[in-house]
Amino acid sequence: MDEFGTSEDLPSSPWAHRFPISSLTVRSEDTNHSLLAPEFPRINDPKYYDREPRPSDNPPQNNSEIDRVLLSEECQRNSLTGVTTWSIAALRRHVQFSAGSGVISGGHQPTDAIGRTSPFLFPSPPPPSPAPRSLRPGLQLSLATMLAARGLNEERNFEVYQRERIQVDETRWLPFWRKSSWFDWIDVSHPPIKPAGRTWSVDDPEVWSVLSVVLELADRIMLALIVDRNDGVSETMIIRGPLFDAYTDYWENYRDEFGDGPSPDAMLLLSYAAEQKMSRNRGEASCDWGDSIASHPSADWADRLSKLLQKTIFSFAEIPFAEGLTQARPWFNDKEYPYDSVVVVDTKALEVMMRPDLALEELCTLQVNCAIIIVHEIMHSIIIGRYNENGYAGNMLDKARTGKDAAEEPYLDGQGASEMGRYMEQSFFGGCSSLLPLNGDIEPRPKPLAMVFFEWPYPGETRRIAPGSDFIQDGYLNTSYHVPSAWCAKMLSESFWQDPSITRKSENNFHRNPVFIVNYETRGGTKGPARKPAVQDLDLLPYKYPEDQMSVEAWEERIRIWESHRAAWYVRSVIEARNLLCHRCKFGAINNTSGIGRTPSKEAAAARHDHVIHADVGGSQEVEWENVRPRRFYNCFRYRDERLENHTQLDYLQLIDDVVEYIVANNAIIPISFVNAIVAAAIALREDRVKIVENYGFGHAARWASDWFFKMPEYDPTWSVLDNGEWKEYQLDTVNT
Repeated sequence: MDEFGTSEDLPSSPWAHRFPISSLTVRSEDTNHSLLAPEFPRINDPKYYDREPRPSDNPPQNNSEIDRVLLSEECQRNSLTGVTTWSIAALRRHVQFSAGSGVISGGHQPTDAIGRTSPFLFPSPPPPSPAPRSLRPGLQLSLATMLAARGLNEERNFEVYQRERIQVDETRWLPFWRKSSWFDWIDVSHPPIKPAGRTWSVDDPEVWSVLSVVLELADRIMLALIVDRNDGVSETMIIRGPLFDAYTDYWENYRDEFGDGPSPDAMLLLSYAAEQKMSRNRGEASCDWGDSIASHPSADWADRLSKLLQKTIFSFAEIPFAEGLTQARPWFNDKEYPYDSVVVVDTKALEVMMRPDLALEELCTLQVNCAIIIVHEIMHSIIIGRYNENGYAGNMLDKARTGKDAAEEPYLDGQGASEMGRYMEQSFFGGCSSLLPLNGDIEPRPKPLAMVFFEWPYPGETRRIAPGSDFIQDGYLNTSYHVPSAWCAKMLSESFWQDPSITRKSENNFHRNPVFIVNYETRGGTKGPARKPAVQDLDLLPYKYPEDQMSVEAWEERIRIWESHRAAWYVRSVIEARNLLCHRCKFGAINNTSGIGRTPSKEAAAARHDHVIHADVGGSQEVEWENVRPRRFYNCFRYRDERLENHTQLDYLQLIDDVVEYIVANNAIIPISFVNAIVAAAIALREDRVKIVENYGFGHAARWASDWFFKMPEYDPTWSVLDNGEWKEYQLDTVNT
């Protein structure tokens, strides 16, 4: 019997090697297997996993294999925010760094592996000697080994990345980013936490080659926000507020506006607009130091930021369960405090970027995420800098009152939770960045399968929460967004930053549309199960980006092909799991096709005609011309509102699945025998359609089904409803009354 968890005594499958997450691992057949691996069709390569099903890919042969599919995909949807591994591959498929080089592979397609001489590349065990080494275990790799880990096509794409990504120029950076602000990290605890390892330093060329690209992007992000006077910044006062015109004070001084505070020393960060409103409500004179903010040139903003962070330093550490942190008042010798704060970058986050077996999109995703994390931490340093800035107008905090090195993080206008970094991410990027699957304190860290922005504040927030917050109440609808790799590549492309037609780089969350949306409800104060992904109608979005259309087409094609391949057994298996086991798995959570379609008349559909046709009625009568228009059909379960072009019979069958799922999930009272007959007919039609597809390929859409598969069931007065996980029967007369 399979058991959860990793055993160090057992060998690991390729997927378990690449994603060493114990909670997503099962021990089976004397091997550690990852539940992230796609099943039926099984894809063995955890790097080049973006392939389509083959005719030779057999369906599950028994209930045990079906259980493995349902279990693994349920775990995938839970850990990847509503999607499965095989479906998310479509969003990691493409990157583009310029119009000249065009769209290239993200590094997961089988063609990327052509010419690769090393099928898999796994971390090697650590050497027995504790002597210092230039690289951590698993990173002591020669150039030949690195090339062997990549295919020829992949190498060419990496060359495009090296040539067209943002170019590092430290001389243009804001001064606090530069090497002179970075401190080496050496374990000086007594006794040492672990044997001597590498000294993490910006003087190490390998460390700097990775970190400098991240800092280049972080610098460009900060400067763009300043130059653009970003709308989100103006509304939430994240930069403009902490830098200039936000008013910091104690919550208790505004109890008439916000009620009792969450703690005795709770702080408020009031935007200028909020302070003006409160002054009017109180009949008091408002502060005047914010009125002139619009007259400050961008250079003043940059100078102000540099002044606030002039006593901020940076360093490295292995950080449990986080990718960065900010500490107030680092000390040395006999408790001397020459600095306001230190921003610490997690070495494991940098290490994974140094690995030679990364796919191109994985590297881009990791670099963009790390830049966001560093900017996140800078927000904490700004608050600490303001706390230590005595005599500045608008700073009403009293260090003597709290006796703390740093103020408690403020609540922006008395709302949300006290976490300035999260405020920043929500304002600038439209959500808080997270790489999935979450890995906790794992070493080495797994590569990312997905990048998601979660709207903040969100349930599960562990920091102090403002009284009356609705986001922790059961039933509150939270939103997250899957981010295609194409956006990460755009953020790293020099062409984006140099494009004169994009005058405001930070506009629209740095030109990222919310296309792939997943909602989830708050349950018990934390996140509930993710709902089906919804694909936004691109025509309804005010901003148009070519990468959005590319990603949507890749997603919909991927879903359609995989669903068609699995049609003969998957839906039946899920329904049986529900009906027989009363197991509420997230049926169809990854079945996110466009969700809409058009249905022609039989004649037009069979011959793929969508225009005027004629029929000779014989004899001497005139031929009658007739407009035969296809019927319009909208599948409301698929989230989109326009017709589906070039639909096939499989789209009809998809609607059957959606209707059955809906009525069962919503506790409808149903004639179970009749529904079972419909399901049986749909299964038979799918099996028949699979055979037609095998014989005719895409021409199957012009072929009729081989038989009439619906069988009228025997009369049965029993109706049923799924009530609290159990089927309950009702007699027909009872239902009618």
